[in-house]
Amino acid sequence: MFAPDPDLYFSDGNIILAAPTSLGKDEVVFRVHRSVLASHSPVFADMFSPPHPHPDVNDTYDGEALVCLHDDATHVKDLLQTFYQPFSLTLTRYDPDTPDKIRACLLLAKKYQVQSLYDHLVALFRADWPADLKEWDDLEEEVAFRLDQVNSDFSGLREAWDVDNSFPEPASAIQLAHDFDIPEVLPAAYYHLSRLKLTQDRDGWRTQKGQPFSEMTSEEIFIRLRAGERTARWSLVTLQDLRRVILWRESLQDQIPRLEERYRGVVCGNACDAQLRLVLRKIPTGTSDLLAELKEAFSDAKLARREFCASCTADIGERNEIVRENIWSEMKAFFLL
Repeated sequence: MFAPDPDLYFSDGNIILAAPTSLGKDEVVFRVHRSVLASHSPVFADMFSPPHPHPDVNDTYDGEALVCLHDDATHVKDLLQTFYQPFSLTLTRYDPDTPDKIRACLLLAKKYQVQSLYDHLVALFRADWPADLKEWDDLEEEVAFRLDQVNSDFSGLREAWDVDNSFPEPASAIQLAHDFDIPEVLPAAYYHLSRLKLTQDRDGWRTQKGQPFSEMTSEEIFIRLRAGERTARWSLVTLQDLRRVILWRESLQDQIPRLEERYRGVVCGNACDAQLRLVLRKIPTGTSDLLAELKEAFSDAKLARREFCASCTADIGERNEIVRENIWSEMKAFFLL
């Protein structure tokens, strides 16, 4: 049985597309225009070109040629709507659900060679993940600002959740990046994932009507979210990806005892040198976010309170940025492999 789609069944359409539903019931039919399909997709253009009709063009419906597709009807509708309503697919910057929202369209855009749509979606996806250290720091500052608002306004669980729900989620991003060969996203997504504990599980912490899907109470989740904890969809992480994350964590922690080597020669004398060693030795040996620890340890506010001379203060700030840039470069090399 066929069920015409209520939005994409045009009376002047000259081709019928039929697609199955995920429920396996009636097939949905779309009455659309050959010229529109052909202008967006060379695959559709070839399908309708004589003299060799496509094998799936084997019947008629409502007086027009019927093409039976094998793609889910919901996904086909999403694709067709981008042809007729280019702004129908709206995405919010940093939406953690973006990988899920664009996956089907990416898949069909690739299958039917709708290159402009494919490139557009990939560009939006890439833009959610920092490509360099400055973009990473900017994103981290935005997260911190939102978190400060929650804590200063004495907000509730929903507002605390909104912080995590307003920024990209790493596990689904890594999965999509691997599936569609978008490696530029991987370093930042992997680094973010490497900062999180397995207990920071997005699917486990989600709430329905205020009730958490985990053994923690809403109050416990609220406390952890207000403390700045973020979540990941750990169920999507493969064993290979988990191994990468663990190896990076170990590599990062191995660097901490050797941090003094990276700052060697930057200060002028014994007093400043002793102060520098003191600061570096306070970096937690078990940290999984060395970029954040170094940014905080040598922030302008912290440097102003340290017992460094004016010359060394400026030099340490510059060296710290070089060290952090080097860590970022090492991280990119590690995860792009």
